[in-house]
Amino acid sequence: MRMVLITPTVPHRGGIAQFGTLLALQLGQSHQLITWGFSRLYPDWLFPGSTAPDPSQHTLSHTVDTWLDGLNPFSWWRAWRTLPHVDLIIWQWWTPFWLPLIWFITWQARRRGIPTLAICHQLIEPDAATWQAQLAVWAMRRANAVLFLGSAPANWPTPHRTIHLPSLTGFMVTSPTKAIARQQLHIAETTPVVLNFGFVRDYKGLDTVIHAMARSAIPYHLVIAGEWWPLRTDIRHLIDQYTLSARIRIHDHYIPNEQVATYFAAADLVVLPYRSGTVSGVAALAHQFGVPIMTSDIPSLAGSIPPIARLPADDVQAWRQALDRFFLQPYTAIPRTVDDGWCTCIHAINVLSHEIHP
Repeated sequence: MRMVLITPTVPHRGGIAQFGTLLALQLGQSHQLITWGFSRLYPDWLFPGSTAPDPSQHTLSHTVDTWLDGLNPFSWWRAWRTLPHVDLIIWQWWTPFWLPLIWFITWQARRRGIPTLAICHQLIEPDAATWQAQLAVWAMRRANAVLFLGSAPANWPTPHRTIHLPSLTGFMVTSPTKAIARQQLHIAETTPVVLNFGFVRDYKGLDTVIHAMARSAIPYHLVIAGEWWPLRTDIRHLIDQYTLSARIRIHDHYIPNEQVATYFAAADLVVLPYRSGTVSGVAALAHQFGVPIMTSDIPSLAGSIPPIARLPADDVQAWRQALDRFFLQPYTAIPRTVDDGWCTCIHAINVLSHEIHP
């Protein structure tokens, strides 16, 4: 089947671009694939993080056939005019910013009788206004079929499948031993370590873990590794308020691919105290590296492997007790998983494409 995949790719930062690159590589093994990537995604005023390229030295690469400018509709027209006959167009959805592009693509596809398949990471961003959900539903219903990552809305009217987020470790280097990882991060081997990994944003509930630490008699350390969005002052004030600076290590920058394995190898536990959300690439990474996770009780957040505890978001007492139990009771390490998520993902795309193909 001849397909077009519209997706951010490396060298853009973050999980969406990494997912898109890995998806393109997987689809290209069994289909004739045309990839439309992006020369520019968001304007700086709308995106609170850095728009600089991924600083990693070890990355996957994939041939991008056409570059779109997210802010220039003329680039969309140019790409469409050069598009040969294709059987399917696949586009990704994770934020309403892309509504104009999605409207354009689906409008043109309908005119030419080309079915489209949407891959939904999340209907709206977890910290977005609720009114955006209606726009998202409208956009998703323009697709002939939808592949949901994590969970699907009830009674979705068009053909769809739901899968767990596949592993994003295809670009990683070999994981070091715990001793070497601790040495690289300047952490003593005997120190209990909790890891909070990825972009630091309010909806991810990092403050809940810090409140729990302040109430615990167990001197575990917290490593916060990832780029901070506009939350820096509040969290640092909280750390100072509880005089926890000696036990909290902050790595306030985007973590390059070659360093990711080091943080997971050094950790005893990964925490995901999210207040809202659907799926987490961090959970997929923790499973792949064999690190247990503790999550809030949001459905699908942990992915395919159950966490050691699901706790109410913002319930400081429940988090304190669960973290204390983890370090007080013996725990058998879980083996690193062999992830077949990409086989499941490609199979779901194939099934949906056959269901909707005229």
